[in-house]
Amino acid sequence: MLFSEKPVKKGFDIIAMTRIINKLMDRLDAKDYFIYGSEGLGADIASLLGSAYPKNIKGLILSNPLILPSFSTQIFMKYGIATILGEFEENRRTTPLEKFYTYPITAFDHVQDTVPSLRSSPSGLASYIVSLWHAYSASSQKTALSSLFTLDELSTIVYLYWLTDSSIALDFMHNSYSKNTEWMRSQVSVPVSICHSDFSPWRTPQSILKYKYLNITRTNELIKGGMFAHLQDPNAVAADIFSFVELQLL
Repeated sequence: MLFSEKPVKKGFDIIAMTRIINKLMDRLDAKDYFIYGSEGLGADIASLLGSAYPKNIKGLILSNPLILPSFSTQIFMKYGIATILGEFEENRRTTPLEKFYTYPITAFDHVQDTVPSLRSSPSGLASYIVSLWHAYSASSQKTALSSLFTLDELSTIVYLYWLTDSSIALDFMHNSYSKNTEWMRSQVSVPVSICHSDFSPWRTPQSILKYKYLNITRTNELIKGGMFAHLQDPNAVAADIFSFVELQLL
């Protein structure tokens, strides 16, 4: 998450960010609009906008949205059943329950070990970002990052984070996930389009997604791409967005 400059107000969290985004759109005279969000925090921010401002949000387009087992007891049990009954197609494509506790799902579970070097060293920041992108861009950790992104793309991301001092956002995102989780249980009633990628480190099936997203109108499968599908296969993601928007505007 990059900012034009780092947040200056104390207590800036995901709920504050949601209010700011909607206020910005209002100032731009965009009274109703569509939102795209990808995995983890991106999909969660889009979802919170949809639940908090349903009169403004005409629809959500989400790439690989993730619902944690902590969403409800029922969802926890569904993940457990899918893990046990893995022979069925949907269950095979569902993130096993134990992976939520052995894999850094939120991408920030190990931030506390690296935050000092993130802020004081360009090489420390680069090391963290490269390891993060490697972990979430393919289903296998053996995949070479150079086969997914160019050196220019990776160095540009590192440069932008360092230039804007946006590593502070890592603290904000980590705190949002670890301290205030009630917002993650909010349901969304606006139309939702969901696209899945086989290369994402996790997958939430529609049988679970429907408990949070009450109006799923469209689903799609992305041929390639993981957490950063919008960079790995931008044409496919753009086509999915435009197709959904056109259907909603008919």
